[in-house]
Amino acid sequence: MARVPASGPDLRMTVTFRLPVNHNRLNELLAEDTGMTGPWRSLLLAAAFVLAADMAVAQTILVRNAPQGATVELQFNGVAMGSASTKPGSGTKFVLPPSAQAAKPERDVRIWIDMCDTLRRVMVFEVGQWPAPKEQVCERREVPGVFWGQRITTFVVDLGGTSPSVWLRQGAVPVQWLGQGPTAGPSGPRMQPPAGVSIGLGGGSTSFSNTGTTQCGNVSPCTGNSGRLTYMGSVTLWVVPFLGIDVSYIKPAVMKLHGEPAGAVFDTHYDAQIYRVAVKAGLPTGRFRFYGIVGANYVKTALTTTETVAARTVTVDGITQTIAGGTQDFALKTAGWGFLIGAGVEVWASRRFAFFAEYNSASLRGKSTNGEIGRTSENGAAILGGIRFKLTK
Repeated sequence: MARVPASGPDLRMTVTFRLPVNHNRLNELLAEDTGMTGPWRSLLLAAAFVLAADMAVAQTILVRNAPQGATVELQFNGVAMGSASTKPGSGTKFVLPPSAQAAKPERDVRIWIDMCDTLRRVMVFEVGQWPAPKEQVCERREVPGVFWGQRITTFVVDLGGTSPSVWLRQGAVPVQWLGQGPTAGPSGPRMQPPAGVSIGLGGGSTSFSNTGTTQCGNVSPCTGNSGRLTYMGSVTLWVVPFLGIDVSYIKPAVMKLHGEPAGAVFDTHYDAQIYRVAVKAGLPTGRFRFYGIVGANYVKTALTTTETVAARTVTVDGITQTIAGGTQDFALKTAGWGFLIGAGVEVWASRRFAFFAEYNSASLRGKSTNGEIGRTSENGAAILGGIRFKLTK
Protein backbone atom coordinates (compact mmCIF):
# COMPACT_ATOMS: atom_id res chain seq x y z
CA MET A 1 0.00 0.00 0.00
CA ALA A 2 1.31 3.44 -0.85
CA ARG A 3 1.59 5.81 2.08
CA VAL A 4 1.81 9.59 1.73
CA PRO A 5 2.61 12.04 4.55
CA ALA A 6 -0.40 13.76 6.08
CA SER A 7 -1.36 17.12 4.61
CA GLY A 8 -3.15 18.76 7.51
CA PRO A 9 -6.60 17.10 7.21
CA ASP A 10 -9.52 18.46 9.19
CA LEU A 11 -12.57 16.25 9.84
CA ARG A 12 -15.78 18.01 10.78
CA MET A 13 -18.23 15.13 10.42
CA THR A 14 -18.49 11.38 10.93
CA VAL A 15 -21.44 9.10 10.10
CA THR A 16 -21.34 5.42 11.07
CA PHE A 17 -23.41 2.48 9.83
CA ARG A 18 -22.93 -0.70 11.84
CA LEU A 19 -24.62 -4.07 12.33
CA PRO A 20 -24.19 -4.90 16.04
CA VAL A 21 -22.94 -8.35 16.93
CA ASN A 22 -21.77 -7.77 20.48
CA HIS A 23 -23.04 -4.98 22.70
CA ASN A 24 -19.75 -4.40 24.50
CA ARG A 25 -17.86 -4.33 21.22
CA LEU A 26 -20.47 -2.04 19.72
CA ASN A 27 -20.00 0.47 22.54
CA GLU A 28 -16.24 0.39 21.95
CA LEU A 29 -16.72 0.96 18.20
CA LEU A 30 -19.10 3.84 18.76
CA ALA A 31 -16.65 5.37 21.19
CA GLU A 32 -13.93 5.08 18.57
CA ASP A 33 -16.16 6.80 16.03
CA THR A 34 -16.90 9.62 18.46
CA GLY A 35 -13.19 10.21 18.76
CA MET A 36 -13.02 10.63 14.98
CA THR A 37 -15.05 13.84 15.01
CA GLY A 38 -11.83 15.72 15.69
CA PRO A 39 -9.76 17.88 13.35
CA TRP A 40 -10.14 16.26 9.88
CA ARG A 41 -12.02 18.23 7.22
CA SER A 42 -12.31 16.05 4.11
CA LEU A 43 -13.69 12.83 5.62
CA LEU A 44 -17.33 13.81 5.20
CA LEU A 45 -18.84 10.37 5.75
CA ALA A 46 -17.66 7.18 7.49
CA ALA A 47 -20.00 4.26 6.85
CA ALA A 48 -19.23 0.92 8.48
CA PHE A 49 -21.10 -2.37 8.45
CA VAL A 50 -20.45 -5.85 9.91
CA LEU A 51 -20.75 -8.73 7.42
CA ALA A 52 -20.41 -11.66 9.87
CA ALA A 53 -22.84 -12.38 12.69
CA ASP A 54 -21.51 -13.12 16.18
CA MET A 55 -18.06 -11.77 15.37
CA ALA A 56 -16.22 -9.06 17.27
CA VAL A 57 -14.47 -7.71 14.15
CA ALA A 58 -16.16 -5.92 11.28
CA GLN A 59 -15.74 -5.20 7.62
CA THR A 60 -15.83 -1.42 7.42
CA ILE A 61 -16.52 1.09 4.67
CA LEU A 62 -15.31 4.71 4.95
CA VAL A 63 -16.56 7.23 2.41
CA ARG A 64 -14.53 10.40 1.88
CA ASN A 65 -14.68 13.53 -0.29
CA ALA A 66 -18.49 13.56 -0.67
CA PRO A 67 -19.82 17.04 -1.55
CA GLN A 68 -20.82 19.12 1.46
CA GLY A 69 -24.56 19.10 1.94
CA ALA A 70 -25.03 15.92 -0.09
CA THR A 71 -26.85 12.84 1.22
CA VAL A 72 -24.81 9.66 1.21
CA GLU A 73 -26.62 6.34 1.12
CA LEU A 74 -25.10 2.90 1.62
CA GLN A 75 -26.52 -0.27 0.03
CA PHE A 76 -25.36 -3.86 0.43
CA ASN A 77 -26.69 -6.44 -2.07
CA GLY A 78 -29.52 -4.02 -2.89
CA VAL A 79 -30.61 -3.48 0.71
CA ALA A 80 -30.32 0.03 2.12
CA MET A 81 -28.03 0.13 5.15
CA GLY A 82 -28.79 3.76 5.98
CA SER A 83 -28.17 7.33 4.84
CA ALA A 84 -27.07 10.66 6.25
CA SER A 85 -26.64 14.25 5.18
CA THR A 86 -23.07 15.57 5.12
CA LYS A 87 -23.60 18.72 7.15
CA PRO A 88 -20.28 20.13 8.39
CA GLY A 89 -19.81 19.97 12.12
CA SER A 90 -22.40 17.25 12.79
CA GLY A 91 -21.86 13.67 13.90
CA THR A 92 -24.48 11.01 13.17
CA LYS A 93 -24.50 7.32 14.07
CA PHE A 94 -26.78 4.58 12.72
CA VAL A 95 -27.27 1.24 14.46
CA LEU A 96 -28.98 -1.25 12.20
CA PRO A 97 -30.57 -4.59 13.20
CA PRO A 98 -28.75 -7.83 12.39
CA SER A 99 -29.31 -9.07 8.85
CA ALA A 100 -29.51 -12.49 7.24
CA GLN A 101 -26.85 -11.21 4.85
CA ALA A 102 -24.33 -11.09 7.69
CA ALA A 103 -23.46 -14.79 7.49
CA LYS A 104 -20.16 -14.86 5.60
CA PRO A 105 -16.78 -14.06 7.19
CA GLU A 106 -15.33 -13.10 3.81
CA ARG A 107 -16.59 -12.37 0.30
CA ASP A 108 -15.64 -10.96 -3.12
CA VAL A 109 -17.46 -7.70 -3.79
CA ARG A 110 -17.79 -5.06 -6.48
CA ILE A 111 -18.70 -1.43 -5.89
CA TRP A 112 -20.81 1.03 -7.87
CA ILE A 113 -21.49 4.70 -7.17
CA ASP A 114 -24.69 6.54 -8.20
CA MET A 115 -24.30 10.33 -8.37
CA CYS A 116 -27.76 11.89 -8.36
CA ASP A 117 -27.67 15.65 -7.89
CA THR A 118 -27.34 15.93 -4.09
CA LEU A 119 -27.36 12.14 -3.47
CA ARG A 120 -24.32 9.86 -3.49
CA ARG A 121 -25.32 6.18 -3.32
CA VAL A 122 -22.55 3.69 -2.53
CA MET A 123 -23.64 0.20 -3.65
CA VAL A 124 -21.69 -2.86 -2.53
CA PHE A 125 -22.62 -6.18 -4.22
CA GLU A 126 -21.21 -9.65 -3.88
CA VAL A 127 -19.81 -11.05 -7.13
CA GLY A 128 -22.69 -12.48 -9.18
CA GLN A 129 -25.22 -9.86 -8.05
CA TRP A 130 -25.95 -6.61 -9.86
CA PRO A 131 -27.58 -3.30 -8.95
CA ALA A 132 -30.99 -2.34 -10.26
CA PRO A 133 -31.09 -0.01 -13.29
CA LYS A 134 -30.09 3.51 -12.37
CA GLU A 135 -32.50 6.38 -12.14
CA GLN A 136 -32.53 8.75 -15.10
CA VAL A 137 -31.27 11.66 -13.03
CA CYS A 138 -28.28 9.67 -11.81
CA GLU A 139 -24.88 9.00 -13.30
CA ARG A 140 -23.49 5.59 -12.42
CA ARG A 141 -19.80 4.79 -12.04
CA GLU A 142 -18.33 1.34 -11.37
CA VAL A 143 -15.11 1.14 -9.39
CA PRO A 144 -12.80 -1.18 -11.41
CA GLY A 145 -11.81 -4.42 -9.74
CA VAL A 146 -13.12 -7.20 -7.53
CA PHE A 147 -12.36 -6.63 -3.85
CA TRP A 148 -11.80 -9.44 -1.35
CA GLY A 149 -13.37 -8.50 1.97
CA GLN A 150 -12.18 -10.44 4.99
CA ARG A 151 -13.30 -10.11 8.60
CA ILE A 152 -10.95 -7.21 9.30
CA THR A 153 -11.00 -5.45 5.93
CA THR A 154 -11.42 -1.67 5.83
CA PHE A 155 -12.53 -0.10 2.53
CA VAL A 156 -12.01 3.61 1.85
CA VAL A 157 -14.29 4.88 -0.92
CA ASP A 158 -13.08 8.19 -2.36
CA LEU A 159 -15.74 10.21 -4.20
CA GLY A 160 -13.36 13.03 -5.10
CA GLY A 161 -11.85 13.61 -8.53
CA THR A 162 -13.30 12.57 -11.88
CA SER A 163 -13.72 8.88 -10.99
CA PRO A 164 -14.44 7.21 -7.64
CA SER A 165 -11.77 4.89 -6.30
CA VAL A 166 -11.43 2.34 -3.51
CA TRP A 167 -8.47 1.52 -1.29
CA LEU A 168 -8.49 -1.37 1.11
CA ARG A 169 -6.47 -2.65 4.02
CA GLN A 170 -6.75 -5.56 6.44
CA GLY A 171 -7.37 -3.74 9.70
CA ALA A 172 -7.37 -0.05 10.54
CA VAL A 173 -6.31 2.34 7.79
CA PRO A 174 -3.53 4.91 8.32
CA VAL A 175 -4.70 8.43 9.08
CA GLN A 176 -3.04 9.63 5.87
CA TRP A 177 -5.82 7.90 3.91
CA LEU A 178 -8.37 10.16 5.57
CA GLY A 179 -6.66 13.39 4.60
CA GLN A 180 -7.75 16.12 2.24
CA GLY A 181 -7.46 15.94 -1.53
CA PRO A 182 -6.93 13.14 -4.04
CA THR A 183 -3.27 12.48 -3.17
CA ALA A 184 -3.75 11.70 0.52
CA GLY A 185 -3.82 7.94 0.01
CA PRO A 186 -2.96 5.32 -2.60
CA SER A 187 -3.17 6.36 -6.22
CA GLY A 188 -6.17 4.14 -6.99
CA PRO A 189 -7.78 0.74 -6.59
CA ARG A 190 -5.57 -2.26 -6.17
CA MET A 191 -6.30 -4.85 -8.82
CA GLN A 192 -6.59 -8.41 -7.53
CA PRO A 193 -6.65 -11.67 -9.50
CA PRO A 194 -10.29 -12.79 -9.52
CA ALA A 195 -11.94 -16.09 -8.77
CA GLY A 196 -14.31 -17.66 -11.30
CA VAL A 197 -14.05 -19.32 -14.71
CA SER A 198 -11.62 -18.17 -17.40
CA ILE A 199 -10.49 -19.51 -20.75
CA GLY A 200 -6.89 -19.39 -21.90
CA LEU A 201 -5.40 -19.38 -25.40
CA GLY A 202 -1.70 -19.50 -26.08
CA GLY A 203 1.32 -21.24 -27.44
CA GLY A 204 5.01 -21.85 -27.01
CA SER A 205 7.56 -24.60 -27.45
CA THR A 206 7.70 -28.27 -26.41
CA SER A 207 10.76 -30.51 -26.40
CA PHE A 208 10.86 -34.32 -26.13
CA SER A 209 13.77 -36.07 -24.47
CA ASN A 210 13.58 -39.65 -25.84
CA THR A 211 11.94 -39.94 -29.25
CA GLY A 212 14.65 -38.26 -31.30
CA THR A 213 17.45 -40.20 -29.59
CA THR A 214 15.64 -43.53 -29.91
CA GLN A 215 14.65 -43.17 -33.56
CA CYS A 216 17.89 -41.69 -34.82
CA GLY A 217 20.19 -43.98 -32.85
CA ASN A 218 23.73 -43.64 -34.23
CA VAL A 219 22.58 -42.55 -37.69
CA SER A 220 24.27 -39.45 -39.00
CA PRO A 221 22.98 -37.21 -40.34
CA CYS A 222 19.60 -37.33 -38.56
CA THR A 223 17.75 -34.04 -38.30
CA GLY A 224 14.56 -32.70 -36.74
CA ASN A 225 15.14 -33.38 -33.02
CA SER A 226 14.37 -29.89 -31.67
CA GLY A 227 11.71 -27.93 -29.81
CA ARG A 228 8.29 -28.09 -31.41
CA LEU A 229 5.95 -25.16 -31.88
CA THR A 230 2.96 -25.74 -29.58
CA TYR A 231 -0.49 -24.30 -29.11
CA MET A 232 -2.88 -24.77 -26.20
CA GLY A 233 -6.38 -24.02 -24.94
CA SER A 234 -7.55 -24.23 -21.34
CA VAL A 235 -10.49 -23.72 -19.02
CA THR A 236 -9.65 -22.79 -15.43
CA LEU A 237 -11.98 -22.49 -12.46
CA TRP A 238 -10.49 -20.55 -9.56
CA VAL A 239 -12.77 -21.68 -6.75
CA VAL A 240 -11.14 -19.05 -4.56
CA PRO A 241 -8.32 -16.70 -5.63
CA PHE A 242 -5.68 -19.15 -4.38
CA LEU A 243 -7.07 -22.56 -5.45
CA GLY A 244 -8.14 -23.61 -8.94
CA ILE A 245 -8.92 -26.55 -11.23
CA ASP A 246 -7.58 -26.57 -14.79
CA VAL A 247 -8.45 -28.60 -17.90
CA SER A 248 -6.19 -28.04 -20.91
CA TYR A 249 -5.52 -29.31 -24.41
CA ILE A 250 -1.88 -29.05 -25.54
CA LYS A 251 -0.87 -29.82 -29.12
CA PRO A 252 2.81 -29.82 -30.09
CA ALA A 253 3.59 -29.71 -33.78
CA VAL A 254 4.50 -33.06 -35.36
CA MET A 255 8.15 -34.01 -34.81
CA LYS A 256 9.70 -34.95 -38.16
CA LEU A 257 12.96 -36.88 -38.18
CA HIS A 258 14.96 -37.53 -41.35
CA GLY A 259 17.90 -39.91 -41.42
CA GLU A 260 20.19 -41.22 -44.16
CA PRO A 261 22.08 -44.29 -43.06
CA ALA A 262 24.28 -46.00 -45.68
CA GLY A 263 22.13 -47.18 -48.57
CA ALA A 264 18.81 -46.12 -47.03
CA VAL A 265 16.61 -43.17 -46.13
CA PHE A 266 13.99 -43.01 -43.39
CA ASP A 267 11.44 -40.46 -42.23
CA THR A 268 9.78 -40.70 -38.84
CA HIS A 269 6.82 -38.64 -37.63
CA TYR A 270 5.90 -38.38 -33.95
CA ASP A 271 2.48 -36.81 -33.32
CA ALA A 272 1.30 -36.21 -29.71
CA GLN A 273 -1.94 -34.79 -28.28
CA ILE A 274 -1.95 -34.02 -24.56
CA TYR A 275 -5.02 -33.58 -22.35
CA ARG A 276 -4.23 -32.11 -18.93
CA VAL A 277 -6.25 -32.17 -15.71
CA ALA A 278 -4.56 -30.36 -12.86
CA VAL A 279 -4.92 -28.48 -9.60
CA LYS A 280 -3.45 -24.99 -9.33
CA ALA A 281 -2.37 -23.46 -6.02
CA GLY A 282 -1.97 -19.71 -6.36
CA LEU A 283 -0.45 -16.82 -4.47
CA PRO A 284 -2.28 -13.58 -5.44
CA THR A 285 -0.31 -10.39 -4.93
CA GLY A 286 -1.51 -7.17 -6.54
CA ARG A 287 -2.21 -7.81 -10.22
CA PHE A 288 -0.08 -10.97 -10.17
CA ARG A 289 -1.02 -14.53 -9.31
CA PHE A 290 1.88 -16.96 -9.03
CA TYR A 291 0.79 -20.59 -9.09
CA GLY A 292 2.03 -24.15 -9.01
CA ILE A 293 0.54 -26.98 -11.09
CA VAL A 294 0.16 -30.64 -10.09
CA GLY A 295 -1.93 -33.13 -12.03
CA ALA A 296 -2.20 -35.83 -14.67
CA ASN A 297 -2.14 -35.92 -18.44
CA TYR A 298 -3.68 -38.29 -20.95
CA VAL A 299 -1.55 -38.51 -24.09
CA LYS A 300 -2.37 -40.00 -27.51
CA THR A 301 0.56 -40.56 -29.86
CA ALA A 302 1.13 -41.80 -33.38
CA LEU A 303 4.66 -42.88 -34.37
CA THR A 304 5.06 -43.64 -38.08
CA THR A 305 8.25 -44.52 -39.96
CA THR A 306 8.78 -44.92 -43.68
CA GLU A 307 12.11 -46.47 -44.70
CA THR A 308 13.39 -46.79 -48.25
CA VAL A 309 16.33 -49.09 -48.99
CA ALA A 310 18.14 -48.55 -52.29
CA ALA A 311 18.92 -51.42 -54.68
CA ARG A 312 22.52 -52.62 -54.45
CA THR A 313 24.89 -54.92 -56.29
CA VAL A 314 27.01 -57.58 -54.57
CA THR A 315 29.53 -60.12 -55.91
CA VAL A 316 29.62 -63.60 -54.43
CA ASP A 317 32.14 -66.16 -55.71
CA GLY A 318 32.74 -64.05 -58.76
CA ILE A 319 29.07 -63.81 -59.58
CA THR A 320 27.51 -60.30 -59.51
CA GLN A 321 24.00 -60.11 -58.17
CA THR A 322 21.58 -57.21 -57.72
CA ILE A 323 19.53 -57.03 -54.53
CA ALA A 324 16.34 -55.10 -55.08
CA GLY A 325 15.50 -52.23 -52.81
CA GLY A 326 12.13 -51.41 -51.36
CA THR A 327 10.03 -49.36 -48.99
CA GLN A 328 8.44 -50.44 -45.74
CA ASP A 329 6.15 -48.63 -43.32
CA PHE A 330 5.77 -49.01 -39.58
CA ALA A 331 3.02 -47.39 -37.46
CA LEU A 332 2.48 -47.48 -33.69
CA LYS A 333 -0.39 -45.74 -31.95
CA THR A 334 -0.44 -45.47 -28.16
CA ALA A 335 -2.45 -43.89 -25.36
CA GLY A 336 -2.01 -43.64 -21.62
CA TRP A 337 -1.80 -41.57 -18.45
CA GLY A 338 1.17 -39.81 -16.89
CA PHE A 339 1.83 -37.14 -14.29
CA LEU A 340 2.87 -33.51 -14.61
CA ILE A 341 4.15 -30.63 -12.54
CA GLY A 342 4.68 -27.00 -13.39
CA ALA A 343 4.55 -23.38 -12.35
CA GLY A 344 3.28 -20.15 -13.84
CA VAL A 345 2.16 -16.59 -13.35
CA GLU A 346 -0.87 -14.54 -14.41
CA VAL A 347 -0.82 -10.75 -14.80
CA TRP A 348 -4.32 -9.25 -14.75
CA ALA A 349 -4.53 -6.14 -16.88
CA SER A 350 -8.22 -5.73 -15.97
CA ARG A 351 -10.90 -7.68 -14.15
CA ARG A 352 -11.61 -9.58 -17.42
CA PHE A 353 -8.25 -9.92 -19.16
CA ALA A 354 -4.85 -11.33 -18.19
CA PHE A 355 -1.55 -12.50 -19.64
CA PHE A 356 0.04 -15.74 -18.47
CA ALA A 357 3.28 -17.67 -18.76
CA GLU A 358 3.99 -21.16 -17.45
CA TYR A 359 6.38 -24.09 -17.53
CA ASN A 360 5.23 -27.73 -17.58
CA SER A 361 7.17 -30.97 -17.18
CA ALA A 362 5.19 -34.12 -18.03
CA SER A 363 5.70 -37.84 -18.33
CA LEU A 364 4.07 -39.15 -21.52
CA ARG A 365 3.42 -42.87 -21.26
CA GLY A 366 1.30 -45.03 -23.55
CA LYS A 367 0.48 -48.58 -24.55
CA SER A 368 -0.28 -49.76 -28.05
CA THR A 369 -3.84 -49.21 -29.28
CA ASN A 370 -3.53 -50.54 -32.87
CA GLY A 371 -2.31 -54.08 -32.25
CA GLU A 372 1.36 -53.37 -32.92
CA ILE A 373 3.94 -54.46 -30.39
CA GLY A 374 5.43 -51.50 -28.61
CA ARG A 375 4.86 -48.67 -26.17
CA THR A 376 5.99 -45.09 -25.71
CA SER A 377 7.94 -43.66 -22.79
CA GLU A 378 8.61 -39.98 -23.26
CA ASN A 379 9.27 -36.90 -21.15
CA GLY A 380 8.05 -33.56 -22.40
CA ALA A 381 8.90 -30.03 -21.27
CA ALA A 382 6.83 -27.07 -22.44
CA ILE A 383 7.20 -23.31 -22.09
CA LEU A 384 3.84 -21.68 -22.80
CA GLY A 385 2.33 -18.22 -22.72
CA GLY A 386 -0.81 -16.45 -23.82
CA ILE A 387 -3.92 -14.64 -22.68
CA ARG A 388 -6.87 -15.43 -20.42
CA PHE A 389 -10.43 -14.12 -20.58
CA LYS A 390 -12.65 -14.28 -17.49
CA LEU A 391 -16.11 -15.63 -18.37
CA THR A 392 -18.05 -15.27 -15.12
CA LYS A 393 -19.08 -11.86 -13.82
